[in-house]
Amino acid sequence: MQPYRDPQSGNMLISFVSPFYCEDILAGMLGIDVNFSYLVQYIDSIAVYENGRALLREASSGNIYNSEENSLESAANNPFTMASAPLHNGMTLELRAEYRDIQRNIHPMLTRIVLAFIVVSVFFIICTIIVTRKITAPLKKLTAAAKDIANGKENVDLTMDSDDEIGTLAKVLSNTYSKLIEYTKYVNALAYRDSLTGVKNRTAYDEAAKGMDGKIEGGETAFAVLVADINGLKQTNDRFGHDKGNELIVHATRNICDAFKHSPVFRIGGDEFVVIMEGRDFENRESLLSAMDEACRDDVITAGEGSIPVSVARGIAVFEPETDKGFADVFNRADREMYINKEAIKGLSV
Repeated sequence: MQPYRDPQSGNMLISFVSPFYCEDILAGMLGIDVNFSYLVQYIDSIAVYENGRALLREASSGNIYNSEENSLESAANNPFTMASAPLHNGMTLELRAEYRDIQRNIHPMLTRIVLAFIVVSVFFIICTIIVTRKITAPLKKLTAAAKDIANGKENVDLTMDSDDEIGTLAKVLSNTYSKLIEYTKYVNALAYRDSLTGVKNRTAYDEAAKGMDGKIEGGETAFAVLVADINGLKQTNDRFGHDKGNELIVHATRNICDAFKHSPVFRIGGDEFVVIMEGRDFENRESLLSAMDEACRDDVITAGEGSIPVSVARGIAVFEPETDKGFADVFNRADREMYINKEAIKGLSV
């Protein structure tokens, strides 16, 4: 439930209600009222990097429960990225992080790692004069690994067979390098994610398209492309505002993702999505497409006293090695099929 003010205490409360059963028979309802300020204080305590914020929004209006307006205006002066998740009570939890905070620790950390490797390499180069040939080989390997890391190479091999000090050092450096790789992948994931829907964005799509062209050149050709476009998004924005338009986008995204669970979904425009199907989703593409259509037919969002249908026009195309020269050819055919479907939907609604 949405928070409400208790007329007796004057406090803002939020209620949770759950049925309980006895031998599969409804025995009653169990409810609990919680002071809403406790939830707001907990959200305020969430740390998102140095200058980030955790916000608790009302999904329908976009109102923020736990932040002062001037603090948000201050944060808006710096570029930021955000991730959001809908809650069961109609609210949305939103995490905002400034790009400068995300990027701040990457370069210093990489510099420290590279400097550490350089220091270690210089130290062991000096030691090679007096150490045995057994120690010389792992030293050369560590030096090569340091150069590879400094040059930005991935999958650098830091494994050592020895159990002496050099082997221990290699394990420590390997663990540090692994954590750096994980952190870098996490930051890159934020850069390739659409902040509203959580699916992959246009940048990720462009890279995926290049990857599919590589697969085509290598002979891996069993895939299909779905192009989907939300019907009526502009009219919804114009009539009910962008909050309702965003809600329509989120509903449509959920229906697409629920149908194609094993395929990457990309938001490449305001109302346009692309799904690249391989494997089981490719084999079951027709049934999954029907499931998406059915989910959209049954889905609506409320707008005042009325409702807005979640309508999606879609087109699908399968790669044909005899005629398709690259991924763009498959996408263009799917895009044409989507526009044909959109015109058919308009014809039915007239």
